[in-house]
Amino acid sequence: MKTITTLTLSLLITGGVMAQLGERLSISVQGGHQYDLYLPAQDANLEGVPVDDMRGLYGNQDKFDYNLGINMGVALSPVFTLYGNYQYGLLSGSNDIGEYYQTDFMQYGLGMRFMFHNLTRRSAGLKKWNVVPYAGISLIDFTAQRFLSNDQSLISTVEGKQDISANLGLEVAYNLNRNWAIFLNSGYNWVNNDGLDGYDYGTGQDQFLRNNLGLRYKFTGKRKAIKLVGGRKVEAPVYNLSDRPVVNEELASTANAMEAQQDSLEMSLENLKKDLSQKVLARIEKVEQQMALRQATLDSLKARDQEIFASAHKAYVYFPIESDRIGPKGKKALFQFIEALKPTEYWQNEELTLEVVGYTDERGPEDYNAELRQRRASAVAELLQTYINNNIPIEQQQVSYDFNEDRYLDRRVEIRVRF
Repeated sequence: MKTITTLTLSLLITGGVMAQLGERLSISVQGGHQYDLYLPAQDANLEGVPVDDMRGLYGNQDKFDYNLGINMGVALSPVFTLYGNYQYGLLSGSNDIGEYYQTDFMQYGLGMRFMFHNLTRRSAGLKKWNVVPYAGISLIDFTAQRFLSNDQSLISTVEGKQDISANLGLEVAYNLNRNWAIFLNSGYNWVNNDGLDGYDYGTGQDQFLRNNLGLRYKFTGKRKAIKLVGGRKVEAPVYNLSDRPVVNEELASTANAMEAQQDSLEMSLENLKKDLSQKVLARIEKVEQQMALRQATLDSLKARDQEIFASAHKAYVYFPIESDRIGPKGKKALFQFIEALKPTEYWQNEELTLEVVGYTDERGPEDYNAELRQRRASAVAELLQTYINNNIPIEQQQVSYDFNEDRYLDRRVEIRVRF
Protein backbone atom coordinates (compact mmCIF):
# COMPACT_ATOMS: atom_id res chain seq x y z
CA MET A 1 0.00 0.00 0.00
CA LYS A 2 2.85 2.34 0.87
CA THR A 3 4.50 1.69 -2.49
CA ILE A 4 1.25 2.33 -4.42
CA THR A 5 0.66 5.57 -2.53
CA THR A 6 4.20 6.71 -3.23
CA LEU A 7 3.91 5.96 -6.95
CA THR A 8 0.55 7.75 -7.21
CA LEU A 9 1.93 10.81 -5.47
CA SER A 10 4.99 10.75 -7.73
CA LEU A 11 2.81 10.66 -10.86
CA LEU A 12 0.66 13.58 -9.65
CA ILE A 13 3.73 15.67 -8.89
CA THR A 14 5.23 14.70 -12.26
CA GLY A 15 2.09 15.82 -14.11
CA GLY A 16 2.10 19.21 -12.40
CA VAL A 17 5.78 19.80 -13.10
CA MET A 18 5.36 18.77 -16.75
CA ALA A 19 2.66 21.39 -17.25
CA GLN A 20 4.97 24.12 -15.90
CA LEU A 21 8.31 23.16 -17.42
CA GLY A 22 7.30 22.00 -20.92
CA GLU A 23 10.17 21.17 -23.22
CA ARG A 24 12.88 21.32 -20.52
CA LEU A 25 11.45 18.16 -18.93
CA SER A 26 12.46 14.53 -19.48
CA ILE A 27 11.09 11.36 -17.91
CA SER A 28 12.58 7.88 -17.90
CA VAL A 29 11.98 4.36 -16.62
CA GLN A 30 14.74 1.93 -15.84
CA GLY A 31 15.42 -1.49 -14.41
CA GLY A 32 18.31 -3.82 -13.84
CA HIS A 33 20.56 -5.69 -11.45
CA GLN A 34 22.23 -4.62 -8.19
CA TYR A 35 25.02 -6.32 -6.25
CA ASP A 36 26.11 -6.01 -2.60
CA LEU A 37 29.82 -5.08 -2.47
CA TYR A 38 32.18 -6.74 0.03
CA LEU A 39 33.69 -4.48 2.74
CA PRO A 40 36.21 -6.09 5.12
CA ALA A 41 35.50 -5.66 8.88
CA GLN A 42 32.41 -3.51 8.37
CA ASP A 43 29.95 -5.71 10.31
CA ALA A 44 29.78 -6.59 14.01
CA ASN A 45 27.70 -9.09 16.00
CA LEU A 46 25.58 -8.43 19.08
CA GLU A 47 28.68 -8.26 21.32
CA GLY A 48 30.39 -5.80 18.99
CA VAL A 49 32.88 -8.36 17.67
CA PRO A 50 33.68 -7.79 13.97
CA VAL A 51 32.33 -10.45 11.63
CA ASP A 52 32.76 -11.14 7.93
CA ASP A 53 30.75 -8.73 5.76
CA MET A 54 27.88 -9.99 3.62
CA ARG A 55 28.35 -9.91 -0.14
CA GLY A 56 26.14 -10.57 -3.17
CA LEU A 57 26.02 -13.79 -5.22
CA TYR A 58 28.22 -15.53 -2.62
CA GLY A 59 26.06 -18.36 -1.24
CA ASN A 60 23.48 -20.78 -2.55
CA GLN A 61 20.65 -18.76 -0.98
CA ASP A 62 21.55 -15.54 -2.84
CA LYS A 63 19.25 -14.34 -5.59
CA PHE A 64 19.49 -12.24 -8.72
CA ASP A 65 18.69 -8.88 -7.16
CA TYR A 66 16.71 -6.48 -9.29
CA ASN A 67 15.57 -2.87 -9.07
CA LEU A 68 12.96 -0.75 -10.85
CA GLY A 69 12.79 3.01 -10.98
CA ILE A 70 11.27 6.15 -12.46
CA ASN A 71 13.27 9.31 -13.05
CA MET A 72 12.22 12.87 -13.94
CA GLY A 73 14.77 15.44 -15.09
CA VAL A 74 14.69 19.22 -15.59
CA ALA A 75 17.29 20.88 -17.83
CA LEU A 76 18.69 23.82 -15.88
CA SER A 77 21.11 24.57 -18.73
CA PRO A 78 22.55 22.71 -21.75
CA VAL A 79 25.13 21.14 -19.40
CA PHE A 80 23.32 20.58 -16.08
CA THR A 81 20.13 18.56 -15.60
CA LEU A 82 18.54 18.23 -12.15
CA TYR A 83 16.70 14.95 -11.62
CA GLY A 84 14.49 13.37 -9.01
CA ASN A 85 13.95 9.63 -8.83
CA TYR A 86 12.16 6.81 -7.07
CA GLN A 87 13.76 3.34 -6.86
CA TYR A 88 12.45 0.05 -5.52
CA GLY A 89 14.84 -2.89 -5.18
CA LEU A 90 15.96 -6.11 -3.51
CA LEU A 91 19.36 -7.08 -2.11
CA SER A 92 20.67 -10.41 -0.85
CA GLY A 93 24.04 -11.78 0.19
CA SER A 94 25.99 -14.28 2.34
CA ASN A 95 29.12 -14.44 4.48
CA ASP A 96 31.68 -17.08 5.51
CA ILE A 97 29.97 -18.09 8.78
CA GLY A 98 26.83 -19.56 7.21
CA GLU A 99 24.52 -16.57 7.28
CA TYR A 100 22.60 -14.81 4.54
CA TYR A 101 20.23 -11.86 4.33
CA GLN A 102 17.39 -10.46 2.20
CA THR A 103 16.50 -6.77 2.05
CA ASP A 104 13.84 -4.80 0.20
CA PHE A 105 14.10 -1.02 0.06
CA MET A 106 12.82 2.19 -1.52
CA GLN A 107 14.85 5.28 -2.37
CA TYR A 108 13.72 8.86 -2.95
CA GLY A 109 16.51 10.97 -4.36
CA LEU A 110 17.78 14.09 -6.08
CA GLY A 111 20.83 14.36 -8.29
CA MET A 112 22.55 16.04 -11.18
CA ARG A 113 23.52 14.80 -14.65
CA PHE A 114 26.45 16.53 -16.33
CA MET A 115 26.13 16.81 -20.16
CA PHE A 116 29.71 17.85 -20.87
CA HIS A 117 29.19 16.99 -24.55
CA ASN A 118 27.03 20.17 -24.77
CA LEU A 119 29.86 22.48 -23.73
CA THR A 120 30.59 23.36 -27.37
CA ARG A 121 27.83 24.69 -29.60
CA ARG A 122 29.07 22.58 -32.50
CA SER A 123 28.29 19.31 -30.69
CA ALA A 124 25.25 20.41 -28.68
CA GLY A 125 22.29 18.14 -29.38
CA LEU A 126 23.82 16.63 -32.52
CA LYS A 127 25.56 13.50 -31.22
CA LYS A 128 23.89 10.10 -31.32
CA TRP A 129 26.03 8.64 -28.55
CA ASN A 130 26.61 10.53 -25.29
CA VAL A 131 28.54 9.65 -22.12
CA VAL A 132 27.01 11.35 -19.06
CA PRO A 133 28.37 11.22 -15.47
CA TYR A 134 25.89 11.73 -12.64
CA ALA A 135 25.85 12.09 -8.85
CA GLY A 136 23.05 12.25 -6.30
CA ILE A 137 21.83 11.82 -2.73
CA SER A 138 18.70 10.04 -1.50
CA LEU A 139 16.69 8.85 1.47
CA ILE A 140 16.60 5.06 1.74
CA ASP A 141 13.84 3.18 3.58
CA PHE A 142 14.58 -0.54 4.07
CA THR A 143 13.67 -3.74 5.89
CA ALA A 144 16.37 -6.44 6.25
CA GLN A 145 16.17 -10.04 7.50
CA ARG A 146 19.13 -12.26 8.45
CA PHE A 147 18.96 -16.09 8.29
CA LEU A 148 21.05 -19.19 8.85
CA SER A 149 21.89 -20.85 5.52
CA ASN A 150 21.70 -24.45 6.81
CA ASP A 151 18.06 -24.38 7.98
CA GLN A 152 16.90 -20.93 6.77
CA SER A 153 15.90 -19.95 10.30
CA LEU A 154 15.44 -16.25 11.01
CA ILE A 155 18.15 -14.67 13.20
CA SER A 156 17.20 -10.99 13.24
CA THR A 157 15.10 -8.36 11.49
CA VAL A 158 15.95 -4.72 10.83
CA GLU A 159 12.60 -3.12 10.01
CA GLY A 160 11.56 0.37 8.94
CA LYS A 161 15.07 1.79 8.92
CA GLN A 162 15.72 5.10 7.15
CA ASP A 163 19.02 6.76 6.38
CA ILE A 164 20.95 8.78 3.84
CA SER A 165 22.61 7.25 0.78
CA ALA A 166 24.74 8.76 -1.97
CA ASN A 167 25.48 7.54 -5.48
CA LEU A 168 27.98 8.25 -8.23
CA GLY A 169 27.85 6.74 -11.71
CA LEU A 170 28.27 6.91 -15.46
CA GLU A 171 25.63 6.65 -18.20
CA VAL A 172 25.94 5.83 -21.89
CA ALA A 173 22.93 7.05 -23.90
CA TYR A 174 21.90 6.56 -27.55
CA ASN A 175 19.47 9.10 -29.04
CA LEU A 176 16.92 7.33 -31.24
CA ASN A 177 15.50 10.70 -32.33
CA ARG A 178 14.96 14.19 -30.87
CA ASN A 179 12.54 12.76 -28.25
CA TRP A 180 13.51 9.18 -27.42
CA ALA A 181 16.75 7.72 -26.08
CA ILE A 182 17.86 4.42 -24.59
CA PHE A 183 20.58 4.32 -21.96
CA LEU A 184 22.75 2.01 -19.87
CA ASN A 185 24.17 3.20 -16.56
CA SER A 186 26.30 1.82 -13.74
CA GLY A 187 26.45 3.48 -10.32
CA TYR A 188 28.19 3.05 -6.97
CA ASN A 189 25.81 3.48 -3.97
CA TRP A 190 26.93 4.24 -0.41
CA VAL A 191 24.48 3.86 2.51
CA ASN A 192 25.17 5.51 5.87
CA ASN A 193 23.82 2.53 7.81
CA ASP A 194 25.29 -0.86 8.67
CA GLY A 195 21.86 -2.53 8.87
CA LEU A 196 21.20 -2.88 5.17
CA ASP A 197 22.57 -6.46 5.27
CA GLY A 198 20.80 -7.48 8.51
CA TYR A 199 23.59 -6.49 10.94
CA ASP A 200 22.53 -3.44 12.93
CA TYR A 201 25.02 -3.63 15.80
CA GLY A 202 27.97 -1.70 14.36
CA THR A 203 28.42 1.84 13.19
CA GLY A 204 29.73 1.14 9.70
CA GLN A 205 28.23 1.60 6.25
CA ASP A 206 27.02 -0.64 3.41
CA GLN A 207 27.72 -0.28 -0.31
CA PHE A 208 26.29 -1.83 -3.45
CA LEU A 209 26.62 -1.56 -7.23
CA ARG A 210 23.62 -0.90 -9.50
CA ASN A 211 23.45 -1.51 -13.30
CA ASN A 212 20.38 -0.36 -15.22
CA LEU A 213 18.94 -0.34 -18.72
CA GLY A 214 16.34 2.34 -19.41
CA LEU A 215 14.25 4.38 -21.84
CA ARG A 216 13.99 8.19 -21.68
CA TYR A 217 11.51 10.58 -23.30
CA LYS A 218 12.38 14.26 -23.68
CA PHE A 219 9.51 16.71 -24.08
CA THR A 220 10.02 19.20 -26.91
CA GLY A 221 8.16 22.28 -28.16
CA LYS A 222 6.91 23.06 -31.65
CA ARG A 223 8.92 21.61 -34.49
CA LYS A 224 11.45 24.03 -35.91
CA ALA A 225 12.23 24.71 -39.53
CA ILE A 226 15.75 24.40 -40.92
CA LYS A 227 17.17 27.40 -42.80
CA LEU A 228 20.46 27.49 -44.63
CA VAL A 229 22.52 30.52 -43.61
CA GLY A 230 25.95 30.80 -45.18
CA GLY A 231 25.93 27.08 -45.99
CA ARG A 232 25.16 26.08 -42.36
CA LYS A 233 21.95 24.67 -40.92
CA VAL A 234 20.27 27.00 -38.42
CA GLU A 235 17.10 26.11 -36.52
CA ALA A 236 14.40 28.80 -36.53
CA PRO A 237 10.83 28.81 -35.13
CA VAL A 238 8.02 28.11 -37.58
CA TYR A 239 5.65 31.07 -37.91
CA ASN A 240 2.09 30.78 -39.22
CA LEU A 241 0.55 34.01 -40.53
CA SER A 242 -2.95 32.71 -39.80
CA ASP A 243 -2.14 32.57 -36.07
CA ARG A 244 -1.50 36.31 -35.68
CA PRO A 245 -3.09 39.55 -37.08
CA VAL A 246 -1.66 41.32 -40.11
CA VAL A 247 -0.02 44.46 -38.74
CA ASN A 248 0.19 46.48 -41.96
CA GLU A 249 -0.78 46.46 -45.61
CA GLU A 250 2.73 45.63 -46.78
CA LEU A 251 2.71 42.38 -44.88
CA ALA A 252 -0.79 41.57 -46.22
CA SER A 253 0.36 42.29 -49.76
CA THR A 254 3.40 40.04 -49.32
CA ALA A 255 1.20 37.25 -47.99
CA ASN A 256 -1.19 37.57 -50.97
CA ALA A 257 1.72 37.49 -53.42
CA MET A 258 3.09 34.37 -51.77
CA GLU A 259 -0.32 32.68 -51.96
CA ALA A 260 -0.56 33.57 -55.66
CA GLN A 261 2.90 32.11 -56.25
CA GLN A 262 1.86 28.99 -54.37
CA ASP A 263 -1.25 28.61 -56.56
CA SER A 264 0.87 29.09 -59.69
CA LEU A 265 3.37 26.47 -58.53
CA GLU A 266 0.58 23.99 -57.79
CA MET A 267 -0.93 24.56 -61.25
CA SER A 268 2.47 24.07 -62.88
CA LEU A 269 2.91 20.87 -60.93
CA GLU A 270 -0.47 19.54 -62.09
CA ASN A 271 0.36 20.36 -65.73
CA LEU A 272 3.70 18.64 -65.37
CA LYS A 273 1.95 15.55 -63.98
CA LYS A 274 -0.43 15.51 -66.98
CA ASP A 275 2.44 15.83 -69.47
CA LEU A 276 4.33 13.06 -67.74
CA SER A 277 1.21 10.85 -67.73
CA GLN A 278 0.71 11.32 -71.48
CA LYS A 279 4.35 10.54 -72.21
CA VAL A 280 4.26 7.48 -69.97
CA LEU A 281 1.06 6.20 -71.63
CA ALA A 282 2.58 6.72 -75.09
CA ARG A 283 5.70 4.85 -74.03
CA ILE A 284 3.64 1.99 -72.58
CA GLU A 285 1.62 1.73 -75.83
CA LYS A 286 4.81 1.59 -77.89
CA VAL A 287 6.29 -1.11 -75.66
CA GLU A 288 3.06 -3.15 -75.90
CA GLN A 289 3.18 -2.95 -79.72
CA GLN A 290 6.77 -4.12 -79.74
CA MET A 291 5.89 -6.99 -77.39
CA ALA A 292 2.94 -8.01 -79.61
CA LEU A 293 5.18 -7.99 -82.72
CA ARG A 294 7.79 -10.10 -80.97
CA GLN A 295 5.13 -12.54 -79.78
CA ALA A 296 3.77 -12.90 -83.32
CA THR A 297 7.29 -13.63 -84.56
CA LEU A 298 7.80 -16.21 -81.81
CA ASP A 299 4.45 -17.87 -82.66
CA SER A 300 5.42 -18.04 -86.35
CA LEU A 301 8.80 -19.56 -85.52
CA LYS A 302 7.14 -22.05 -83.18
CA ALA A 303 4.62 -23.11 -85.86
CA ARG A 304 7.41 -23.57 -88.41
CA ASP A 305 9.46 -25.59 -85.92
CA GLN A 306 6.46 -27.83 -85.20
CA GLU A 307 5.86 -28.32 -88.92
CA ILE A 308 9.47 -29.42 -89.45
CA PHE A 309 9.33 -31.63 -86.38
CA ALA A 310 6.13 -33.36 -87.59
CA SER A 311 7.53 -34.02 -91.08
CA ALA A 312 10.69 -35.53 -89.58
CA HIS A 313 8.91 -37.85 -87.12
CA LYS A 314 6.78 -40.52 -88.85
CA ALA A 315 6.53 -44.29 -88.61
CA TYR A 316 5.08 -47.04 -90.86
CA VAL A 317 3.81 -50.53 -89.99
CA TYR A 318 3.21 -52.93 -92.91
CA PHE A 319 0.81 -55.90 -92.90
CA PRO A 320 0.35 -59.15 -94.85
CA ILE A 321 -2.68 -59.57 -97.14
CA GLU A 322 -5.99 -59.52 -95.26
CA SER A 323 -4.20 -59.37 -91.87
CA ASP A 324 -4.16 -56.94 -88.91
CA ARG A 325 -1.37 -58.70 -87.01
CA ILE A 326 1.70 -56.56 -86.27
CA GLY A 327 4.92 -58.35 -87.07
CA PRO A 328 8.34 -58.00 -85.38
CA LYS A 329 9.46 -55.34 -87.87
CA GLY A 330 6.33 -53.30 -87.18
CA LYS A 331 6.78 -53.51 -83.40
CA LYS A 332 10.42 -52.44 -83.77
CA ALA A 333 9.40 -49.50 -85.96
CA LEU A 334 6.87 -48.32 -83.35
CA PHE A 335 9.34 -48.70 -80.48
CA GLN A 336 12.04 -46.72 -82.34
CA PHE A 337 9.50 -44.02 -83.21
CA ILE A 338 8.54 -43.51 -79.52
CA GLU A 339 12.16 -43.61 -78.32
CA ALA A 340 13.03 -40.89 -80.85
CA LEU A 341 10.21 -38.68 -79.51
CA LYS A 342 11.02 -38.97 -75.79
CA PRO A 343 14.24 -36.86 -75.68
CA THR A 344 12.61 -33.93 -77.53
CA GLU A 345 11.06 -30.87 -75.89
CA TYR A 346 7.67 -31.77 -77.42
CA TRP A 347 7.30 -35.07 -75.56
CA GLN A 348 5.56 -33.43 -72.58
CA ASN A 349 3.81 -30.79 -74.73
CA GLU A 350 0.06 -30.77 -74.15
CA GLU A 351 -0.49 -29.78 -77.80
CA LEU A 352 1.11 -33.02 -79.09
CA THR A 353 -1.25 -35.61 -80.68
CA LEU A 354 -0.41 -38.87 -82.46
CA GLU A 355 -2.47 -39.67 -85.57
CA VAL A 356 -2.81 -43.35 -86.56
CA VAL A 357 -4.02 -43.71 -90.18
CA GLY A 358 -4.94 -47.12 -91.64
CA TYR A 359 -4.60 -48.10 -95.35
CA THR A 360 -5.47 -51.06 -97.60
CA ASP A 361 -4.85 -51.82 -101.25
CA GLU A 362 -7.64 -51.47 -103.83
CA ARG A 363 -8.48 -55.16 -104.10
CA GLY A 364 -11.56 -56.57 -102.42
CA PRO A 365 -14.97 -55.14 -101.45
CA GLU A 366 -14.95 -51.65 -99.88
CA ASP A 367 -16.95 -52.76 -96.81
CA TYR A 368 -14.39 -55.43 -96.05
CA ASN A 369 -11.46 -53.06 -96.68
CA ALA A 370 -12.92 -50.34 -94.41
CA GLU A 371 -13.31 -52.84 -91.57
CA LEU A 372 -9.72 -54.11 -92.18
CA ARG A 373 -8.30 -50.56 -92.12
CA GLN A 374 -10.03 -49.94 -88.78
CA ARG A 375 -8.70 -53.16 -87.26
CA ARG A 376 -5.13 -52.35 -88.38
CA ALA A 377 -5.32 -48.80 -86.98
CA SER A 378 -6.75 -50.07 -83.65
CA ALA A 379 -4.01 -52.70 -83.30
CA VAL A 380 -1.29 -50.07 -83.79
CA ALA A 381 -2.99 -47.60 -81.40
CA GLU A 382 -3.21 -50.23 -78.63
CA LEU A 383 0.48 -51.13 -78.99
CA LEU A 384 1.47 -47.45 -79.02
CA GLN A 385 -0.42 -46.91 -75.78
CA THR A 386 1.68 -49.57 -74.03
CA TYR A 387 4.87 -47.84 -75.22
CA ILE A 388 4.15 -44.21 -74.36
CA ASN A 389 2.52 -44.81 -70.92
CA ASN A 390 1.32 -41.19 -70.56
CA ASN A 391 -1.59 -38.97 -71.54
CA ILE A 392 -0.58 -38.21 -75.14
CA PRO A 393 -3.83 -38.51 -77.15
CA ILE A 394 -4.00 -40.99 -80.05
CA GLU A 395 -6.49 -40.40 -82.90
CA GLN A 396 -7.40 -43.16 -85.40
CA GLN A 397 -8.21 -42.43 -89.05
CA GLN A 398 -8.49 -44.41 -92.27
CA VAL A 399 -7.99 -43.67 -95.94
CA SER A 400 -9.73 -45.73 -98.63
CA TYR A 401 -6.81 -46.31 -100.95
CA ASP A 402 -3.30 -45.17 -101.63
CA PHE A 403 -2.18 -46.52 -104.95
CA ASN A 404 1.42 -47.70 -105.18
CA GLU A 405 3.05 -49.93 -107.78
CA ASP A 406 3.93 -52.28 -104.93
CA ARG A 407 0.67 -53.19 -103.20
CA TYR A 408 2.69 -54.16 -100.10
CA LEU A 409 3.22 -50.44 -99.44
CA ASP A 410 -0.54 -49.90 -99.53
CA ARG A 411 -1.15 -52.44 -96.75
CA ARG A 412 0.11 -50.20 -93.92
CA VAL A 413 -0.64 -47.98 -90.94
CA GLU A 414 1.02 -44.54 -90.86
CA ILE A 415 1.79 -42.82 -87.51
CA ARG A 416 2.09 -38.98 -87.65
CA VAL A 417 2.75 -36.16 -85.19
CA ARG A 418 0.21 -33.33 -85.08
CA PHE A 419 0.03 -30.14 -82.93
